[in-house]
Amino acid sequence: MRLVTCAPLFLLFVAGSCPSPVPIPPPQLSAPIITNISVDPFMFQTSPGYRPAIHVQWNMAANGTLGVQEFIIFQKLPGDSSYSLLVRSIPGSVSNYFENIDDIGYPVHLNLKTVLFRILAIDSIGRASDTSSSDSVVLAWPPNPISPLESDTISNDSLVWSVGNVEAGYYTNSMMYGDSAGLVWSESQPLVPIYGAENDTERFSAKISNSILPLTSGGYSWVIRVEMLSVNAQAIAVRRLYAK
Repeated sequence: MRLVTCAPLFLLFVAGSCPSPVPIPPPQLSAPIITNISVDPFMFQTSPGYRPAIHVQWNMAANGTLGVQEFIIFQKLPGDSSYSLLVRSIPGSVSNYFENIDDIGYPVHLNLKTVLFRILAIDSIGRASDTSSSDSVVLAWPPNPISPLESDTISNDSLVWSVGNVEAGYYTNSMMYGDSAGLVWSESQPLVPIYGAENDTERFSAKISNSILPLTSGGYSWVIRVEMLSVNAQAIAVRRLYAK
């Protein structure tokens, strides 16, 4: 805190007492730093089970300033000329956000969609930080769940899906999320990427681990993930299933 120096003593008899020190507010917040953007499943309140989501994560530099009151996220979609407001009033104690991909849509087959984000913070006295550097995620067309069918009862431990028209190396694997239990099983990601051929559709299958069978009754979300290496693109598909 900076103090205001009093006038010489003889002036105090004329001008009165020394004025109170004027506090100098702390420095403004540094810009948030986006640490990761990925495609992950998330359970939104607007629909049962898990849905495909863009997961944005960030942190703040520890610079000894006032606390963060809220975060504001801006987004730029293909075809947009500038960023637009995506969401505000994210509490300062939160450092991630999930956006439902259903709201913006996956790219059409054989196309990619780059989605950009920027974030700013508001401190406890209402001042805005600088806006973060932009970061992005590349969405690819999703894989195709084959069996079991949508809303089926899980009657065996076999999951079948396909990935089409991906020439570049990619990884794909399956996971199972329970409505109340979260992630209950995940297939290990292949150690070696898969290389498809033009206009080919590759078919995959996985066995649910015996350690979680039989599944507890309730709703489940079968999640299929694809990561395309050369274009750094991601996609997931989600199928709603049930266990009795």
